[in-house]
Amino acid sequence: MGKRKFTAEFKAKLVLEVISGERELGEIALEHQINPNQLRTWKSAFLEKAPQVFEESKAAKEAALRADEAAAEKAEMLKTIGQLTLERDFLMKQAHEKNKVQLRIVNSPAKKFLEGQMKSKKGYSKQSGTQKAFRQRWSDYLDDIKLKENTEQRSLEHVVRE
Repeated sequence: MGKRKFTAEFKAKLVLEVISGERELGEIALEHQINPNQLRTWKSAFLEKAPQVFEESKAAKEAALRADEAAAEKAEMLKTIGQLTLERDFLMKQAHEKNKVQLRIVNSPAKKFLEGQMKSKKGYSKQSGTQKAFRQRWSDYLDDIKLKENTEQRSLEHVVRE
């Protein structure tokens, strides 16, 4: 005859009967044809491991708490990524527009003309009235661009602060 195997539920049921004290350990062992020493071993193992039942629930709660914290952190990170993406897109647009203005200035025929005038003459004392007027208009144009850049920079700083 082979060795009998008992399920965990069956062992727990018998141990709880023994612990309840309604019947003697020997009676329960005899009824189920189990050696009383085997029943005592199950009882001691049951009582030894009983605190782990509560520790596992504590561990499960801690794991759930960690998962909630991780989810909240992930949500915060995604929010930050969204904000940074919007700021980057805004800054890229501003930089693109600024580069367009700078390219217009660099490639401007007026600037090339003015540079040619500056190279051909040692000083500006002999400039004609037209040349002086042109220099003044060019200077005003550059001042307008700088003013526009400063205004854009202030609006950018306002957006970034929000």
